[in-house]
Amino acid sequence: MSPDVDAIHAYLTAITNPWRELGAAQHLELRCLAEGSQTNVSLFSTDMLSKAIDHAAAMNEAGLNVYTCVNLINPTMLSPGKAAKDADILQAHFAFADCDTPGSAEALQRNAPPYDFCVITGSQPYLRCHYYWQLVEPVHDLLDWSETQKALAKAYAADEKVCNPSRIMRVAGTIAYPSIKKREKGYVPELTQLTGLKPCQ
Repeated sequence: MSPDVDAIHAYLTAITNPWRELGAAQHLELRCLAEGSQTNVSLFSTDMLSKAIDHAAAMNEAGLNVYTCVNLINPTMLSPGKAAKDADILQAHFAFADCDTPGSAEALQRNAPPYDFCVITGSQPYLRCHYYWQLVEPVHDLLDWSETQKALAKAYAADEKVCNPSRIMRVAGTIAYPSIKKREKGYVPELTQLTGLKPCQ
């Protein structure tokens, strides 16, 4: 099993496409994590997205879980190798939900407004998905955005912790490596999938 580079490309492109309206190149943060290892934090300019894709694939191939900060960050105050914090976020272009409990992914699909795309993060021991809705306009009031995230999670039994502006989400097309505790519960390594994305995205 290997990372799906095409899916990684499509996902990171979808996340960063709304930033183009700002004109100048922006910065994408990737965080790579593994049990017993130091977190790898890297910033990539959006005009060099291919480097981010290559890095994500290489880190994932080496056994690390790969995540990205979905919301747009201001990198000017970040120290090299340091992850973005909530105060470093400029604006949000997506609302998203992490359905990681039994039945929550299926319930959201039945009851929520149509989503723009979905990342299937696993199917064993049950279906788990991340759902994304692109906002009509970027949201600069991140307290308001956080309240929207909380309401979304409450309405559809998603993870209520997914509400802070610097929240990271798993990169589609990468392999999800479960922790030892999760393996004991029936989780297995799985290649994450990107679904529902329109060709224009």
